[in-house]
Amino acid sequence: ATRQRMTDVLRGLGFVVPDSQANFVWATRADRPLQPLYEQLKSQRILVRYMNYPKWGDGIRISVGTDEQIDACLSLLKSLL
Repeated sequence: ATRQRMTDVLRGLGFVVPDSQANFVWATRADRPLQPLYEQLKSQRILVRYMNYPKWGDGIRISVGTDEQIDACLSLLKSLL
């Protein structure tokens, strides 16, 4: 349920998030590079993984944590966008 809620919110924020059955989601955006966003999250102690793969492009991998952790991540993302 937490993964689906996170996916829905990320999509609402303009991220492209493929459906996932894993313990993480992959989020991309066509309108901006994500490495600066990753750096901002990291500076606020929200740890996600930044990746730039030729096949998948520039994106962030967000592990599904507790509801409180995901709420903190999503709240910060909303304020940074």
